[in-house]
Amino acid sequence: MPDINKVSVQRSIPFTGSYGNAATQVFDQAMPNGAIGDVIYLEKVAANSYLKGFKLQSVAAVGATGATLNFGYIMGGVTNATYFASAVAADAALNVSTASMPIACTDDLYIIATVAGAAIDVVGERVAMQTNLNYVGEVSA
Repeated sequence: MPDINKVSVQRSIPFTGSYGNAATQVFDQAMPNGAIGDVIYLEKVAANSYLKGFKLQSVAAVGATGATLNFGYIMGGVTNATYFASAVAADAALNVSTASMPIACTDDLYIIATVAGAAIDVVGERVAMQTNLNYVGEVSA
């Protein structure tokens, strides 16, 4: 079960918020092929920030019938593979949004998708992701 690193394009909107520390990061990338059990790294969130919101969308399906994705994170060697969503059908357009927040990022956090059900086999389908963050000097768990 290889890990597939797809962190590619990163753009962010200038800081806003009452303390000048809020930001939105937008990622737009092609979804890779993946076998059952593969972990796809979608986005990196820097340490010493709070992850406040997460949204992922695609225009079309990214997998064949029966393909599902679990969305979670890895931080500091700890994996929570279904924190954001589990068993999301990949044979239709993706629309995942969560408010299970905030997560205090004491270490770099990676948002991941784990392939389940059937392989992801639609090469090149674009996936857009947006995260809302608050950056602070130091985060305590």
